[in-house]
Amino acid sequence: ILLSSHNMLEVEYLCDRVALIDGGVIIEEGSPGELRERYGAENLEEVFMEATGRG
Repeated sequence: ILLSSHNMLEVEYLCDRVALIDGGVIIEEGSPGELRERYGAENLEEVFMEATGRG
């Protein structure tokens, strides 16, 4: 199943693997836990903001 969403809380709860896309390009991928750990973030919203340079 492929889920496309802008709701990071929903993504974090429902998905085993995540690909963050910005400008049509995959900029990060991994499990929600791996991504939170990689960025030292509390949630995927923080990960997305850091990964895209919007944080």
